[in-house]
Amino acid sequence: MSITDRSQAIEECSKNGDALMNCSSNLKDDKDLVMLAVQTAVDALLWASPRLKEDKEVLLKACSCYGRAIRYTQQLRSDRDVVMTAVNQNGNALQHVPTATGLKNDIDIVKCAVRSQPLSLQYASEECRRNVDLLVIAGKLNPKVLAAASTKEARKEAAKRLQNLDERWSTSNSTYGEQ
Repeated sequence: MSITDRSQAIEECSKNGDALMNCSSNLKDDKDLVMLAVQTAVDALLWASPRLKEDKEVLLKACSCYGRAIRYTQQLRSDRDVVMTAVNQNGNALQHVPTATGLKNDIDIVKCAVRSQPLSLQYASEECRRNVDLLVIAGKLNPKVLAAASTKEARKEAAKRLQNLDERWSTSNSTYGEQ
């Protein structure tokens, strides 16, 4: 059943963006409809026209709702704004960013991804996985992340810093509690 009526498409896509799959080709190329659909379903962009899959405004909206929506574009996976929006919503979106873009080596992007999803560090560049400061940020959120370190030295240094933080925290809490 193909939806050809715009009003019906709006009603259906506002409930579930995947209803876009049942829309006519013209409606799949309707930017306002697609913008609505990407807010209600992670895979709605899959059903959009090829033109709208590469529209930056559509991608920014989709990725702000569901970071993994970045997987449905080819060109915009290399756009820093789109990538930052995607990893901010879901750090694991970093896995869909091509290594050749250099964005997996961008400290700000990786830091954002890690704060959203600590285990997303595994998708970062080797250089970022060697960055002790990033390992500490991620390790504070999930100590298992240290396994993603690209060198034994970085893993040991991050573990040492985390242990020092824990000791300082324990000391300051016991001192505070005694007052």
